[in-house]
Amino acid sequence: MSTGLQFDDEMARRIEGIYVSEDAFRRRRAVLDVLELKSDEQILDIGTGPGFLAHEMADAVGQRGAVLAVDFSDSMLGLARTRCLDRQSVRFQKAEATQLPVPDDSFDVAVSVQVYEYVAEVEKALADAYQNRYDYRRSASLVHAAETSRSAAVLQRAPSLHFDGDYGTIGENPGTAHPTYTAALSLRIPVFQGGKIQSDVQQADAVLAQRQAELEDLRGRIDQEVRTAFLDLDASARQVQVAQSSVQLAGEQLVQARDRFRAGVSGSLEVVESQQAVAGAEEDLISSMYAYNLAKAALARSTGLAEKSVKDFLGVR
Repeated sequence: MSTGLQFDDEMARRIEGIYVSEDAFRRRRAVLDVLELKSDEQILDIGTGPGFLAHEMADAVGQRGAVLAVDFSDSMLGLARTRCLDRQSVRFQKAEATQLPVPDDSFDVAVSVQVYEYVAEVEKALADAYQNRYDYRRSASLVHAAETSRSAAVLQRAPSLHFDGDYGTIGENPGTAHPTYTAALSLRIPVFQGGKIQSDVQQADAVLAQRQAELEDLRGRIDQEVRTAFLDLDASARQVQVAQSSVQLAGEQLVQARDRFRAGVSGSLEVVESQQAVAGAEEDLISSMYAYNLAKAALARSTGLAEKSVKDFLGVR
């Protein structure tokens, strides 16, 4: 499943413009501070984008190190290659984040910043949710506790073997003291406790059934939340594409209106109206990008990765 967001040349240039901002620069600094790269390390940059981070990591590892930057967008890779022309230690390869063309244990460091939201695999996201969401892990632990309690209740029917022993001395003073000891081995069979044990087992069965039902209900809600988040993400990504096309079309109409105005075949009113159309299209693009980012946050929340994803997105440690 795809998020629907296509990184064509126009979109790649817009993303590149965002990456030159002060906030993006601080985020890269924070990532590099956490990585603490050494001069001879092999680095895998997953989702390199315009190549800003790859360029700075190449400086950190030097000529003895190497950076392999992968991305699924040809437009992004083109920008990254141009940016890293003076960095011979950086190589580029087109690949999906979920199908990396590298063997295991072949890199010292792997880094991936703001990539998860573009990897739209529902089953992987559900697995992350079941592993990371606290409410699901808590419910699963309650089921395990209920299973253990039921096993303990059933085992009350089993015979039990007991050994008791004691060793000491007896006498009026140490000179006349004699050792003494006792030892007893007993076998206990719960012959007259069948009713109580059966009651305990039935109670444990009821608790276990309740916990299992709660877990399945929560699992179903998580499944619905994740799938809905993916649908919202796909819809908002398509809105971004439509808004991008509207901006491009409005820009072309503005150019044509200016040309007609210069040629004297139309008045300034058409130019003003075209400028208003461009402003409206850009506002729609901003709104659609905002909705897209909200959809990404909702997906991160549904998978239990909200804290990590938000930190990556905002560039904080």
